[in-house]
Amino acid sequence: MDKQSKKYSREVAQNPGDLSLEKRLQDLCLEEGITMRKVQNDMASFQLTLQFPNPQSTINIYQPKNKNDLVIVGSIIEVVEEHKEKIRQLSMKDREAFIWDLRLLLARGDTEFELQHPDNILEFVRIHKFLFEDGLSKHVFMNTLFDINRKKLLVIWFIQKRFGSALTPKSEKGSPEDAFIYR
Repeated sequence: MDKQSKKYSREVAQNPGDLSLEKRLQDLCLEEGITMRKVQNDMASFQLTLQFPNPQSTINIYQPKNKNDLVIVGSIIEVVEEHKEKIRQLSMKDREAFIWDLRLLLARGDTEFELQHPDNILEFVRIHKFLFEDGLSKHVFMNTLFDINRKKLLVIWFIQKRFGSALTPKSEKGSPEDAFIYR
């Protein structure tokens, strides 16, 4: 065994979760025909961006550095400017009620969430779930992807029900994914 191979083997032995967990998740995605790409993230041992179940829905999976038995599966829903403007037009009391209604809706279920809402004007919603290696199975992983995707739809539908469907795409430029109103 050459020096480089020994070094690699030693790193894998010291951090068995790093590569094996990433590989397991990649294999599960490939088995199910889920498109993915690896993304560089200095704060993560690895990060994968999935197109689930179609190019309109992006879900990220990453393993925080020094957390070899944990991955976080999540997504961000950015609110389009048209809906932010409609929120701004509400009274402060109505904005606060809107944020509370969304919080209570998201609190049902087993996903974590974070709302970014300065002055009660919703900018984005982050939805995520923690998966630990000792409980990871194909069933758990796929259900997590479905849960995240379902929560994304829930947020989008909640906003659209209240403020109507946005008429303009999020972005005129960039990747095809950017042409969709919500990701």
